[in-house]
Amino acid sequence: QFFLELLFCLWTSTQSYILVQLENGDIWELNQCSRSKRENASRFTYEYSGSKTDFHCTDGYIYDHTNWQSTIVTEWDLVCQQEWLAKLTQPTFMLGVLIGAVIFGDLADRYSMGFAKNCLEDLRYLLALELIYLGKMSLYFPENIGVSSGYLVVVFVYVTEYTGIKARTWASMHIHSFFAVGIMVVALVGYLARTWWVYQICLSVATLPFVLCCWMLPETLLWLLTEGRYEEAQKIINVMARWNKVSTPCKIAELCPMQDDLVNSRMGDHDSSPMKKHNILDLFHNWHIARRTITVWLIWFTGSLGYYVFSLSSVNFGGSEFLNLFLIGKYCLM
Repeated sequence: QFFLELLFCLWTSTQSYILVQLENGDIWELNQCSRSKRENASRFTYEYSGSKTDFHCTDGYIYDHTNWQSTIVTEWDLVCQQEWLAKLTQPTFMLGVLIGAVIFGDLADRYSMGFAKNCLEDLRYLLALELIYLGKMSLYFPENIGVSSGYLVVVFVYVTEYTGIKARTWASMHIHSFFAVGIMVVALVGYLARTWWVYQICLSVATLPFVLCCWMLPETLLWLLTEGRYEEAQKIINVMARWNKVSTPCKIAELCPMQDDLVNSRMGDHDSSPMKKHNILDLFHNWHIARRTITVWLIWFTGSLGYYVFSLSSVNFGGSEFLNLFLIGKYCLM
């Protein structure tokens, strides 16, 4: 290990390095990412125009632990030449959101919303624990993509499909309200747990109850109707009516007036003929549907752009990062 036995040290705010002199007379310039040895050690001043030999910090770095006890930056020395890796953490997370929304959104349409939701939750939980256990930088970025995985998009659609048109706006707003509360909890946990793997464990354990119970949640009515599983949809309607204390629940045929004969035939005769499978191209089936699709995309793009630009820049506001993040979550509730 490289030890510098200092005789005296000069420091000025106009220089980007610290000048030190060892007991043997060698003069060194110490930077954050390197150190340089002066070939001519006759003058101990900052003004020097002679030759120098540069060395990298091969013996590790000294970090300021005022705010954080341990992070992935201090754990894997993601500074200096490897600083770009630390800057990749947020882009890879958002890449996971994009990929997850595309892949699991399609899986939700093909194999059911509940299937995609359950797979996403289990995947997130297992990858988070694996990341803590292995703790390798080579696995961090792929697992960071998998942990994000566009979960909010699938859950948002799952909840709104269960909500009627009159209350759909109210329901979608309150989904993001819980998201805002989660941001406040994340800020609080980050303030209390200053070690990254302890922080990760706390957030993973918080999702454990949902991992154990998510398989109990039923499929959405709209997906069951598109698959022609009308009897299952009717059972769910009956359960919803019982919980809402409605003595006479509505019939599936009332929800599908244009397909009344088809619904009755399938429920009565158990017709098992295949239903038409839809894909993403159906979003542009005609100009009316395409216009709605593009409008929804623009709304999501604009809302996400405004939110993430505001929230991700909170670390540059000054003051406590934890307080800034907490206030952003509180602001989203207002």
